[in-house]
Amino acid sequence: MLINHPYTKRLATDKKRRGVSLLVKKKRRIVSNRRRRFTENLVESQMAHVAQSRNVIRHAVSRGTAFHKYENGIHHPLLFACQGVRYRKLEVILTTGIEKLGKGGETVKVAPGYFRNHLMPKLLAVPNIDKYAHLIREQRKMRNYEEKEEVKVVHKSSEVQTKEFEKAAKRLANANLVLRKLIDKEKFKNRSSKEDKPDVQTPVTKEEIVSEVARQLCVKIDPDNVVLTEPLATFGEYEVPLKFPKTIPLPPGTVQWILKVKLHTPSLACSLSSMVSSITLLPSTTLLTNWANQLSSQSGLSPRHSTWQCVCFRDQKRKPKLYIIPARHFLSTSSSDTASTKLKIHATSGVSQVQKSASSNGMKEFEMELQELFNEVKAMVKIGKERDAMDLLRANYVAVKEEIDSGLKGIQQAALLDIIALGYMAVGDLKPVPALLDMISKIVDKLNASEPLLDSVLMHVGSMYSALGMFENALLAHQRAVSILENTYGDYNTLLVSPLLGLAKSYGSYGKANKAIGVYERTVTILERSRGCESEDLVVPLFSLGKLLLKEGKADEAEAPFTRILNIYKKTYGEKDGRVGMAMCSLANAKCTKGDADGAVDLYKSALRIIKESNYMDIDNSILENMRIDLAELLHFVGRGNEGRELLEECLLVNEKYRGKNNPSMATHLMNLAASYSRSRNYVEAERLLRTCLEIMEKSVGSEDQSITFPMLNFAVTLSQLNRYNEAEQVALKVLRIREKAFGKESLPVGEALDCLVSIQVRLGRDDGEVLGLLKRVLVIQEKEFGSSAEELIITLQKIVHFLEKLEMKDEKFKFRRRLALLREKYQAES
Repeated sequence: MLINHPYTKRLATDKKRRGVSLLVKKKRRIVSNRRRRFTENLVESQMAHVAQSRNVIRHAVSRGTAFHKYENGIHHPLLFACQGVRYRKLEVILTTGIEKLGKGGETVKVAPGYFRNHLMPKLLAVPNIDKYAHLIREQRKMRNYEEKEEVKVVHKSSEVQTKEFEKAAKRLANANLVLRKLIDKEKFKNRSSKEDKPDVQTPVTKEEIVSEVARQLCVKIDPDNVVLTEPLATFGEYEVPLKFPKTIPLPPGTVQWILKVKLHTPSLACSLSSMVSSITLLPSTTLLTNWANQLSSQSGLSPRHSTWQCVCFRDQKRKPKLYIIPARHFLSTSSSDTASTKLKIHATSGVSQVQKSASSNGMKEFEMELQELFNEVKAMVKIGKERDAMDLLRANYVAVKEEIDSGLKGIQQAALLDIIALGYMAVGDLKPVPALLDMISKIVDKLNASEPLLDSVLMHVGSMYSALGMFENALLAHQRAVSILENTYGDYNTLLVSPLLGLAKSYGSYGKANKAIGVYERTVTILERSRGCESEDLVVPLFSLGKLLLKEGKADEAEAPFTRILNIYKKTYGEKDGRVGMAMCSLANAKCTKGDADGAVDLYKSALRIIKESNYMDIDNSILENMRIDLAELLHFVGRGNEGRELLEECLLVNEKYRGKNNPSMATHLMNLAASYSRSRNYVEAERLLRTCLEIMEKSVGSEDQSITFPMLNFAVTLSQLNRYNEAEQVALKVLRIREKAFGKESLPVGEALDCLVSIQVRLGRDDGEVLGLLKRVLVIQEKEFGSSAEELIITLQKIVHFLEKLEMKDEKFKFRRRLALLREKYQAES
């Protein structure tokens, strides 16, 4: 009865299960032991390097085979192969080539189990130790073994091939092959009428058509398939006959295969439908650093780079291409990397099946052509061929104007007009630029924000409007560029940095300083979030912000940005780098404006020492020269005139050594040194220096040039200090005559000369009525230049009142005295 009890049945079942489990474990142990013994025997018999036992393997390892040291002991690949120890990756040498793994003789990394269970039993690989490596190398040398890769050839049926041929032929028949070629400049100049089509510089041959068909349409044909009696030499549309086998049926309604070929000028580089919509603005981190260095050089932080503005065009993958464009609102020089003779033109794609890939190529080519056009203009300007550059710009303008007149008003026309306008600015001819900018504005106003290159074109237009002083138009262009990028990438993307800098500069030039400061601070915040608080990319917006704050008289606030720039450069380049010295100069300028003259002097001295020791710039560099002069002026201001005079003498000696004694630049240094001696009341030495200065300027510009009047006026003042009043009066009268002729009788330079003449004539005892007349003339000039209530009028009114009292002209004296009292009261209340 107990046998059928449920509890008894469960006990029997459990015993049976335990017995089965023990049997399974025993079988697994036997299989594992067999596998292990098989592996050990195989290693011993085939390779003869390890024994069966565990101690023999360790003994082989300890005697010099390659091994790896880890924290708790020595591990050898053979241990893992023979004992089943798990290992992350194992280096082995392949004895023969294995697909997707490597060729014979190569060292690869594989899983230990794969090597133990598959590669080593079949002798497909051996452990990567010196012995095996040597054996494998020697074996392959002896056999001169070369592996042959198997190439699987897929044979297509005749029906499939015929269908592909028909498909390709239809693609050729429906396509328009567009070739963009260079204009022959000489023939273009000498054409009889404007209606004549311009000639192509290099005629189109069969071979070129074949290559363009393969590139644009992805169809491979032979030159024998193209029927072309003579090369295509003029711009226009052509129908080129094609010869194909009779097995390929002709399209309905045609008697011959025709390929439509169109030769066009640069502006139709790609169709609007093939342009991509992805837009970027700033380069990658490395390019952004270079871009920051360029802008910092515009600001005076890095003199090693020319002053350029960055212009970006993009392709589908958003890899920007930089066009270095001279901006007239900065100090500009021109340079060129290429000296090609014309704008190189390539064809674009128009096939629907390869539209996606070909559109990217078309965009890249269009950008390359724009770059090459501008580089060509810069190259011509650099070698002095401005006329040739203007001819090239005119030829491109004629081509794009024809398209605009025919109704084509797209982004490619705007982009080409943009490059033409920038080219005219590089040449220095600004007259056509406003009209070109108006044409661009009319086109881009009707374009969607999703158009490629639109933000770049708007940025260029804004920069050029700023250069021309049309700040309202510049603001509109920059604002739209910022809006497009904000809608596309968000409010804190680094792509906004460049247009925001342009927008801030436009605000500052337009008189909206508070808005400009806000935009600069936003730019700094964006870069801090993406690059970090100590990134060198912050230098550009920080410097621009500090400079604007100084301009607005906020010296306390301006000191912080310049201090950050100094700390960034110290951390990036070290405390002895020349860039640190330049940053110190900017900070010294802020301290000087703030009123901390002693701190500014110390910073200037440290900066000059660092720049000189680091050889950051040449000793005769103009920036270094200006720094010495600024420091000398500051030293005179704080009462350390001797130190300042030493710096001025150093400037004079450097200029004399590197430029010569009679160079016109010597005049400035002689005048500065003479002014320093005048401050110390050494008028004899000041007179000698000024005479030398006048001799140099008379040789370089002549005795009647307006620029010579500045040292002449100082010379007249110096002579009067030496009590040589008659000579001083003659010099002052000559200055007055030259300036009246050069600037006009009511100009501010004339007022300055009149004021000097009045002082000299008073000491000579000239008639008080004549002196009063000269003073009234000075007052009229000052009212015209500064306004009727300017502070500059106070001293002149005091002199007039003095001479009116001497002449006892009471009625007139009361009027001037009343006016003088009102001005004094006004400015005393403000102070």
